[in-house]
Parts: sequence; C-alpha cells; structure tokens
Amino acid sequence: MKISVVIPCYNSSETIDQTLESIYAQTYREFDIVVVNDGSRDDTGRVLAKHRDRIKYVYQDNAGVSAARNTGVRAAEGDWIALCDADDLWASDKLEVVAEVIGREAFGCDLVFSDFSLMDEGKVSELRGMMSSKSTFGVFRDCGIGILDMFESHATLISRRGRTQEVGVHYGNILRWLILGNVLLPSAVIVKRSAYDSVNGFRPEFRNAEDTEFFLRLAKQCNFLYIDEPLITYRRAPTSLLATSMLKTMKGGISAVEVNCKEDLETYRNHKSLVDTSLARKYAKLGYFHLSEIDNKEAFDAARKALHLRKAEPLAWKVIFASMLPKWLLRLARTIIEARKR
Repeated sequence: MKISVVIPCYNSSETIDQTLESIYAQTYREFDIVVVNDGSRDDTGRVLAKHRDRIKYVYQDNAGVSAARNTGVRAAEGDWIALCDADDLWASDKLEVVAEVIGREAFGCDLVFSDFSLMDEGKVSELRGMMSSKSTFGVFRDCGIGILDMFESHATLISRRGRTQEVGVHYGNILRWLILGNVLLPSAVIVKRSAYDSVNGFRPEFRNAEDTEFFLRLAKQCNFLYIDEPLITYRRAPTSLLATSMLKTMKGGISAVEVNCKEDLETYRNHKSLVDTSLARKYAKLGYFHLSEIDNKEAFDAARKALHLRKAEPLAWKVIFASMLPKWLLRLARTIIEARKR
C-alpha cells in the first residue's frame, strides 16, 4: 500500500532537516513526502531546497496549519495519509509497524495512532508519553484513566521490527472519550484517505486546537486503533511559547466541542452529560488561566459559564471566589506559586 507523509511547515528552518531525515530512514519504503511551506518568513524555503529531489514541495501564502495539511493531502498520492509536524521525529520502523497493522482488515479501523516519547530542550525526558504523569493530555488526569481503558478490544501482533516481538494494539470507537479531551498527537496519526476526504479534512477556520476538532469529526464515523509502542518523538515547545498560544488553544478546544458535540443535536442527545462535563471543565480551566493573568472579569465570566453547564464543577467555584479577591493579592499568590515550581 502507498502511504503519503504530509508535513506543514511554518518557520521551521531549525527542525525540518531532522524531521525529514527521520522519515528518509524508514524501513518501509512505499511512501512519498509532501511538504507544504505555509508562507514561512524564515529560511524554511532555503532549507527545503536541498531536499527537492526527495519531497514534493508546495508553497502557499500563510493560511494556517489546517489549510496547509489540506493542501498537502490534495497533492498526496497515497491511500493512507501519515500526518507529521515539522519538528517531530519518527522511529525508523514507524511506517513498517503501521503498515503491518493497517494490513489487518479484521480491525476495521480508519485511523491508527501510537504512543510517543517526549523531548524537552533537545533531550528525551519521557520514553512513554501516554503512560507518563506528565502527559500532555489532561483528560487522563481529569478522568483518572489511562489510554488502554478507552478501548473495547485488543490484540497482540507479532511484528518483525528488525527482530520478532509482540506489539499490543487496542481498537474501537472512542468518541465518548474524545468529547472529554483529545488523546492524539498529529505526528502519531495515519488516517485512511477516504475517511479524511469524507469529513472534508481539517477546517481552515480552526488555527488552534484544529487536531481536536478534526479527530472529533472522524470519531463520529470511524473506529480508531492505538499501537502501544512509542513510534515518534514529540518535541515539546518551550514553556514561553506554550504560554503565548495557550489562550487560543483553550478557546479552540471549547469551540471544537461546541460545534461538533453541542450544536450537533444527535451527538448532544446521545452524550449530553459528557458534553456538558467537557465544556464545564474547559470553561473552568479557561477561567483559571485568566485568573493567572490577573484578569478577574474574564475569569469570573468563564467560571460562570462552567457552572451554568455543571453546578458541581469544583475548579469553577474556586475561580469564582478567587476572582473576587484584590489583584495585588492574586499577584502575590502567583509569585508564590511560581517560586515553588522553581
């Protein structure tokens, strides 16, 4: 089967070389690579020039990661689309393992994803990101569950991977869990082209939390399969960069659930309690974020929305009471909290 790797790039000159080298090193060879330069303002175009004989290069004016991925898929040739961000790294046998899994039609899944390793400041900090208490996905902490608890079915494959070994796979429909929170990294995902097209790809209006929104739509009609092996290395952005995008990402996550789960009346009827719980938690966390920015009014408004959805949302009540405190006291509390973290 032919797999197409789609990589959106925006100001990725410092990382795209390593990302591409990790893909060139794949032991499975039936793939092509489409790189979309989304109007980068740094040297991304120059760096990619030396790769032109090994990739399909597409340039577009800056339109966001969703539009860039859609552009890449349109230029792709494969029956399966492997998503990859321009700063992540793949294990050399990622596509070999994935190809073995998707070749087993008995699983009946249109999207496959895997565990990942975490990299901070150039060093691997966690070998199993899905299993770590420092996981990037808050739903595990919120619900007190692990990734394996989300699936109804499981199997064990004998994978070559250079040596014979067992690989655990878990599969089924996980929409109810995705309503509560996303658990997929784009670089760990490969999706069947027909499934991608059936939901019209990513929505360009979502420039943040676009992956959360896309996976929610897919989960309404597709089963997902999880490979219990870390097949990619996820490069976490520095804390300073995460802070600058946090607000937009939180609002995007709220919009994703509202559009796909609350405004979709059938989904809301079937999962009302989960949808309300998810939105309440997200609004409460948004309120807490505003509180940390000493924005009392926005914090109060977000917490009020959370309590409208779910009266028993403890974080929302804390935000309500804290938002009534004077700003000098909140600044002092923030200073103390930050000092303790250091």
